[in-house]
Amino acid sequence: MLTTPYAQKTTTYIPAEGVIEIIVHKNLDPKAASAFLSMVASKHFDGNFLFRVVPGFIVQWGIESPQGDNSRALQKKITKANVDPPPAHYDSCRSNVRGTLNFAGGNSGTGQVYVNKGNNEYLDSKGSLPFASLGEQSMKVIDAVYDGYKEGSGQVKAVNNDEVKSLFPNMSRINMCWKSSDNHT
Repeated sequence: MLTTPYAQKTTTYIPAEGVIEIIVHKNLDPKAASAFLSMVASKHFDGNFLFRVVPGFIVQWGIESPQGDNSRALQKKITKANVDPPPAHYDSCRSNVRGTLNFAGGNSGTGQVYVNKGNNEYLDSKGSLPFASLGEQSMKVIDAVYDGYKEGSGQVKAVNNDEVKSLFPNMSRINMCWKSSDNHT
């Protein structure tokens, strides 16, 4: 569930909100899929702000955020998942195209993920291949995420110091993640 908790709706800006359904393709990268689902189960992504939003490129989250009253929720150190290395021949369903989800930082699986907002196939050769995808309705929610902040470390500092409301009020966050089914391969 994604919201933009501090944003004010105006005639020109409607804050992003809605359910994002992420379809995990366990057969593409079993280690990455397992690591991601473990992070969901441990509530690692709950409360995470979407701190990096680059128009036409990606939306990224996974940095733990303070939980309201300046106190941090219990934070678990995420162990690198060491996701599977890229195969010798790329499969088109495993390319960094619009609507796919991947771990940031190559095949380390460190706890940060991103959704490709555009076709970013050049990332394939950098050892970072998707293990999940989003449907068109979920991409409409991702496309509505505010992308007007200059990319940089300011957002990360704000997330870590609970200053999002005052410095980046249009920043969206993942309120809660859950696993809804085991039906996907």
